[in-house]
Amino acid sequence: MAPQTAWPQIGAGRYLATPQAALPRAIHQSFFGPRTPDYVYELLSERALHESEFFDPATVTGLVRKAASGTRLSEVDDMALVGILSTQLVYHQFVKTFKAGRIRGHERMKIVDHALPADGQPQP
Repeated sequence: MAPQTAWPQIGAGRYLATPQAALPRAIHQSFFGPRTPDYVYELLSERALHESEFFDPATVTGLVRKAASGTRLSEVDDMALVGILSTQLVYHQFVKTFKAGRIRGHERMKIVDHALPADGQPQP
C-alpha cells in the first residue's frame, strides 16, 4: 500500500477532526503519580537544578508541585516539564557522572573533557 493511500484507510480524517482537548496530553502523568520514580524528584530538586544551571529552580519547583498535586497541566506546562526532566537526565548521565572508560570500541568517537574559555577560543 502506498503511503499516500494509507491515511484514509486508518481513519485519519476522524483523528484530525477530533478536538485537541479530547486527545491525550498528560505526559507528566508518566512521571508523577502513585509510583513516581525517585530519580524524578532527585533530578528536579532545587539542588540538582542549581547544579546544572539550566533552569530557574523556583519556577521548576512550582511546576513540579503543580504536577505532583494531580492538577491537570496545560500542554505547554506538560511539554516544559518533560523537556526539563530530559535535560536534567542528559546532564546527569553525560556531564555529571560521565565516565569515558565506559565507552569501548568506538575508535571514531572523540571525547572532549574540557570547556572553551569565555572568549570561545581554544587554548594552545
